[in-house]
Amino acid sequence: MGMTVGQGRTSIHIDTLSVEKLSALGYDYSNIVAAGTYSDNAFDGRIVCGDPNLNFLFQGLFTLSDKTRNGLYKFYASIGYADLHALRLDKRENSKISGRINANYMNISRGDLIGDLDVLGLTLENDNGWHEIGDICVKSFQQQRQPGQRHVKLH
Repeated sequence: MGMTVGQGRTSIHIDTLSVEKLSALGYDYSNIVAAGTYSDNAFDGRIVCGDPNLNFLFQGLFTLSDKTRNGLYKFYASIGYADLHALRLDKRENSKISGRINANYMNISRGDLIGDLDVLGLTLENDNGWHEIGDICVKSFQQQRQPGQRHVKLH
């Protein structure tokens, strides 16, 4: 791991980061491996999780932004398997998902999203069986209505 600090900016290069256990929302995630660069409040790299209840791969960029700064999200994620009940994200006893995500959008300071978010090959399992939801594509853009006013349109 390399680190650069200077002029109010920190840059960390991560060759390999292995996380044995990470507790979040009442669940202990395990077998997480990451590599990439954290610089100027953004992570650009790869995260893989091999937890028994969550198998996923993330590759790309996301910005940890506050309400006064824009956040950029440009990534691919593959969720091979997620047991939402076991992860304590859904109270229903049978709630599992899988699918892929392609994202290329910006969260502007007002909280509006501009760009594309595609959820592909989404499948869901619940008490009624497996459901192939398919693809969900969201495109959001900024449209000028009058000088000084902004409007975000979802399609």
